[in-house]
Amino acid sequence: MAIDRIRSEIWARWTTPPIAVDLMAGLQVRTGERWTRVAPATRRAVNVGGWTLYVPARPELIDILRLFGRPKDLERAEGLARLA
Repeated sequence: MAIDRIRSEIWARWTTPPIAVDLMAGLQVRTGERWTRVAPATRRAVNVGGWTLYVPARPELIDILRLFGRPKDLERAEGLARLA
């Protein structure tokens, strides 16, 4: 899958926690020739290393990861689905 399937206006990687956290804003995913904005409808506060991060609720996050379709995202989606 091409790397240009996903893009964001802002991107950073936080490597302090045990698992790296990708922080993105203005996220879009490409389907065919069209870019579509990914705007989560849910928001859940999560504490990571004393910091509060806001992430989509687990079912929505799983859907977003599957939408991305990259092997690493599909693996994360399946891991999250097993936790449910």
